[in-house]
Amino acid sequence: MKKTICGIIIFMFFCGCSSMPKRNLATESGIIAANFNIEEEEVVSLREKGFDTGEIVKILIISEGSYLGQGEILMMVEEGKSFEEIGKKAGIDTETLQQRSDKIEKNLAKYSR
Repeated sequence: MKKTICGIIIFMFFCGCSSMPKRNLATESGIIAANFNIEEEEVVSLREKGFDTGEIVKILIISEGSYLGQGEILMMVEEGKSFEEIGKKAGIDTETLQQRSDKIEKNLAKYSR
């Protein structure tokens, strides 16, 4: 058992753990990325498209908790649908979406002080 664990650690060391998402926990985008286990660049890309922190969090909650991908969600937003409407269509009720969003944003506020 110890040899197996040692082997895995050595393998990960030499491979550089390249499958782990890259994120900087000193930035808001990095913290958001860490919450959703995604690359920080995905968050930065959404920010560059004009979305604020709350909107980014809701996009990621919906895409993580449903069959909708980010591209599909963004298309719905462009069509004028609210995040609550999109969440509802994807099977996420408004209250759950808001509670999860509030929790993540509250966590972000702790780190940005």
